Parts: sequence; structure tokens; C-alpha cells
Amino acid sequence: MKPGKHRQDNSYIQKHIAQILAHPLVDIKGVRDKGFKIVVDTINSQEHWRFLPCLEALGCQCILVNGEINGLFAHNPEPLKEHLDQLSAEVKCKKQIWASR
Repeated sequence: MKPGKHRQDNSYIQKHIAQILAHPLVDIKGVRDKGFKIVVDTINSQEHWRFLPCLEALGCQCILVNGEINGLFAHNPEPLKEHLDQLSAEVKCKKQIWASR
């Protein structure tokens, strides 16, 4: 058996986002008009490669916490109180900064 071929295509994230934005249930203008400010904790996983561009395409201002893709998760991904302390602190900090602008 011969090995298959490999090619890299970095356009799939944008294609995926375009499909999300084209969905009739996604109110792009409504989301953009709200001017959401979002703090995202990706726990050093690869999720921000997909997640942040989609939020930013919707006009959200995003702050990334634990965004180093290193394979060492910052904490357990379960959304339990003990895993949300850092995220909560960052939201409170950014809220004060955003409110002062």
C-alpha cells in the first residue's frame, strides 16, 4: 500500500466561520450592535484558533486567558467554581478597565 498525500489548507477556519455567520439563526448585526466584550479562557489548548476568530468576526472584543498552546492545561476544563477563579478575576479586572474608557 502506498502512503497518501498530505496538504495543508489554512482556509478551513475561515470557511467554518463563514458558514456560521451565514446561518439564518445568527444575528450578526444584533451581536455587533451589542458590542460584547468577552474574556475567553482556552486553558492553553488549541481552541482559540477556532473560537476567537469567530467571536471577532461577530464584532466582539476578546481578551484571551491561558492562550499558550503548549499541551499543559492551565486547569481542568470543567466549568466548576474552583476552575473559574482566574477567569472571574480577569473579567472583574477588565470590566473596571472597560468601564473607565
